[in-house]
Order: sequence, then C-alpha cells, then structure tokens
Amino acid sequence: MQSGGRVIARTTNGERTTGNMTCRKVTGEKVTVEKEGGTRGQEMREVGKSIARTMTGRKETGKKGTTEKAAGGKVSNQGDAKRRSYSEAVIEGALRTERVFMGDSILRKTDRTLSKGEDVVVCLPGARIEHVTERVENVLGHGQGGSILVHVGTNNADRDGTTRIVKRYRELVETLKKTRVEQIILSGILPVMRGRGTTFRNCKRMAINGLLEQMCEEEGVGFVDLWGYFVGKEDMFMRDGLHLSGKGAAVFSENLLRSMNNGTGCNFLN
Repeated sequence: MQSGGRVIARTTNGERTTGNMTCRKVTGEKVTVEKEGGTRGQEMREVGKSIARTMTGRKETGKKGTTEKAAGGKVSNQGDAKRRSYSEAVIEGALRTERVFMGDSILRKTDRTLSKGEDVVVCLPGARIEHVTERVENVLGHGQGGSILVHVGTNNADRDGTTRIVKRYRELVETLKKTRVEQIILSGILPVMRGRGTTFRNCKRMAINGLLEQMCEEEGVGFVDLWGYFVGKEDMFMRDGLHLSGKGAAVFSENLLRSMNNGTGCNFLN
C-alpha cells in the first residue's frame, strides 16, 4: 500500500468474499458484557447501544481510536480518523476531487504507480463487467465530479458473446453517468499469452475492443487501447499468460495515468 492512497485487494488471511469481490475482513470493536455488579437489563441495554452504534455507522472516539463505516457497509476500528472510504468522504452534493482506477485483477501491482496522492485503486479479483456496475455507487458515493477509469471485461471475454459484452459495457457507462462523475474512461482488454485456443481468444478480444471503442464514441466517453504494448511480449505477463508481471503492471499503470492526465473523455457536468 502506498502512502496517501488505498487499495482494495485480495487478502490471504481472514478473507471475506461477497459475490466475486474479495476484500479485507474488517473487525469492529469487540463488546464484552460483564455480569458482575450489574443486572441482565443493564447488559441488554449495553448490547443494544453497541448494535445501534454499528448500524448507524456513527464515529465513536475513545481509547481504541475511531470507529467508522466503510464503503462496503462494514465497520472498521481505525486509529487515524482521516482514513475514510472514498464514498464516505463524498457526501450528497459535494465535489469529488479523487481519481478512481477500478477493475478486475489485471489492476494488481498497479498501486505502485497509481495509488498516489488522492488517487484510489479498487481491484476486484474475478469481477466481470456487471459486478463492477453493481459496485459503482458504493465506490463513488453521492457527490459530483471527479474521474474514473475502468478496466474490466477479462472475465467476460471467454464466457459471453460479443453482443452481450457490449451491452454490459453500455449498462456500466449508463450507471457511471448517473453518479455524476465528470470524466469516464474505459480501457480495452489485454491479450493473453498462452493457454488453450490462444489465437482464437485473442481474435475475440480484438473484436471486443473494436466494438467497445465504437460504443465509447457513441456514448461520448474516453477509450484507451493498450493492446500494442502487450501482444507477443512474454515478459509483460506472469506464468499464467494472463496476469501482468511487475514490468507489465508498470507499463500498464503508466499509460492509464497518462490517459487520465491528458483528459481523455468528455465532461458531463454543466
């Protein structure tokens, strides 16, 4: 994790899975009820107060730090009150300043470049387009403005037809526009290096990217295609031929940043 940025990623211990999103298991303040010197009614009231605090997500400042409600609705006990979820920081009508990079496991290792300053990286291992669409509002909150770049579709490419995939992308863009985010960029999916039917799989991916670029033009959103940086280059990939190596992740993230900095895409706010 880089200083000043936050990464949601897979954890190896205490893993908690919701749908296809793996995130950190966050533990709230443990409540202990002492029976000595009290009554059962007092015990129940203490438990009731604890439940009420958890349900409302109010900050409780004490010896154990600050308890805050995170983006996924869970409660975390953190000593630093400034470390809040992106959606919690963006209240109704507030102006977003952060830039969000959101997508599937191809975003792993990109936090070394992307997660700096106010930028936020949201990595959802195993996520398909529809899963990202479902989580957009939780990530962006209810403010306005800001920028988002989404890289997803890897896990749809081998399962769905091209028509269905383009439909999923369009639904994602419609949802993003409803959140009043100012800049929207979609990233084309990358090639695979090995595995059964590699040639066919890559031909289909190229076709998907062509249709995605056309859809982005119709919807007035940004599109970035980094296919040429990775096709035929084994050193850009891990042994599975799908996920990016350290070198590949660096090249990938640098180009994503360049697209964001160049103002790729259209503004949707008046």
